[in-house]
Amino acid sequence: MKPASSPKSPLLPKSPTMPKSSSKKSASMKYLFRHELGKYYYHLFNSDSSGRRWKWIYASVFAALVLITVTILGYRGNFKPEWLLFASYGFPFAAYGLGWQSIKREIERNTIGWWITLPYSRSKLLGAKYAATTLYIFALYFVYYAAVLLLAGYHVLLFGGAGGIFTDLLLGSRFFVLVIIGAIPFMVAFGVFMGCVLISKLKPLSPILWVFVGLSGNVFSWLSVLMFNGNVADFTAVPKPLSVVAYLLAAWALSALLIAASAATLNRLLVLKQS
Repeated sequence: MKPASSPKSPLLPKSPTMPKSSSKKSASMKYLFRHELGKYYYHLFNSDSSGRRWKWIYASVFAALVLITVTILGYRGNFKPEWLLFASYGFPFAAYGLGWQSIKREIERNTIGWWITLPYSRSKLLGAKYAATTLYIFALYFVYYAAVLLLAGYHVLLFGGAGGIFTDLLLGSRFFVLVIIGAIPFMVAFGVFMGCVLISKLKPLSPILWVFVGLSGNVFSWLSVLMFNGNVADFTAVPKPLSVVAYLLAAWALSALLIAASAATLNRLLVLKQS
């Protein structure tokens, strides 16, 4: 009798396999990372022809509306591309959601038991999800930032004033970019941790964690005071180098601790399932 095959992800035709050279630890992490990153690629590009067509239609309509809006505001002298940077505040929350969804997907597809029993440590399994999700959300953010620069360039082509617009945009982006570099890795890790909590005996803690997520929006105000001299809202604030370094190191260290806590939670879950 043939052994039952492991459930496969509907997103990828192949599940991650042990690399030929098992002595190379980095190889297994690379396999897992590519597997997780491939899921995001699938969602973006591997839809059927009808789905791709509608994506292009919606994207084209949205781009046209944005260009019309920029043209009208620029004609009236009211277009300030640096104000678009405030949308950066949404990316850490998107990072949290994607981190949580990376675990939730395994639950919804009933592959959580198979996934945590793959021949890799729980740290590697979670590390791959964490790294792929972090890279993906950073890519989305820098695509957005590039789009803001393009809109500024479009405005300059129509109405001039290149020096002032790009200077204000680059100066104003300092706060947002510095916050994002620390906030995205932390919020992805927090989302992964929340996903692990929801499938463990720690699930009763989830309401408290949700409250923390809800209150985290106030952190941006605190960071503007901690990391900058001046008013961030008028884009004239100057970074405090030591405070910026302390913030980034703290955010990255907390991210590592959350992934370690997530791995410990999964290890406990594995014991519970075997008992």
